[in-house]
Amino acid sequence: MTDGILLYQRLEECTRAKERLSDLLDAYDDALPQAEHDYQTTRYERYLLLLERYGTTTAREIVRGEPEVAELRMCRDRLRCKRQTAGRELVWLTGEQGLIRDEMAREYGRSFNQ
Repeated sequence: MTDGILLYQRLEECTRAKERLSDLLDAYDDALPQAEHDYQTTRYERYLLLLERYGTTTAREIVRGEPEVAELRMCRDRLRCKRQTAGRELVWLTGEQGLIRDEMAREYGRSFNQ
């Protein structure tokens, strides 16, 4: 019987972790469009200023190194990376829940995949 309780506790822990990750993913999904907008807008504004002075090809290369543009790109890329990592962890937890349910089914002789 103790094994069953431990399995149930593991299942509950997975469920709580998935809920936290889901909330975190929602926050990333809200923040990413704004980060993308800030980066693209600032990059384009800087590009237009540099375009007059250096020409198309050179301005395109220089704008990437502008401190403000580079900082905004780094923020956007970090958010994307965190979003992807949280998404992969959510998928892993979903698989873990399936394994726990399978163990519970073997323990009690009935299906828990609901």
